[in-house]
Amino acid sequence: MVRMKRAFAIALVTLALPAAAAAQQRAPAPVTSAQQAQAPNEQQMQQWMTELQQIHGKLEAIQAKAAEDPQLRAAQESLGTEIRTAMEKADPTLPTSMQRVQTLESEAVQAQQAGDQAKLEQLAREAQTIQARFMEAQAKAFQQPEIATRLEAFQTRLESRMVEVDPAASGLIQRLKELEGKLATAMQAPRR
Repeated sequence: MVRMKRAFAIALVTLALPAAAAAQQRAPAPVTSAQQAQAPNEQQMQQWMTELQQIHGKLEAIQAKAAEDPQLRAAQESLGTEIRTAMEKADPTLPTSMQRVQTLESEAVQAQQAGDQAKLEQLAREAQTIQARFMEAQAKAFQQPEIATRLEAFQTRLESRMVEVDPAASGLIQRLKELEGKLATAMQAPRR
């Protein structure tokens, strides 16, 4: 159980926190009429998504190397524990739900092997419900000023360490943020 919670906290911080911190720092601006006129087409958006995925993959590898730093790893685990605790306070059923997710995975494999599409759909709906509750609890945790401050400080520290590990990380992070902004703006624009 402790091992699962620790793995959960590490996964949460490693995967979710950098994106959440970035999202907190830059809410998309309202779409202007000039932006609507210049809205990218589907092909451009697909190119941005592809580039974003490629950059994300490169940054993930750099982040893994940066996370080998014992002090950074300890800070990550501490923050992950704090966030998990805040999430469980916001939704006390989360630990049970996380255990249910593991069960859902094995049930889905069995349903897929049996060709039971109805069961797969029912399991997917249940997983989506759990995911929505998880995201809601996570959002509540991130709204807490002390967690938001620690999250931002950790993100800054992580990015600094990533640049130490690989100086190219700075440009990759900047481009990632640029692409995220473009895609967020494009998603708000009406389709042509």
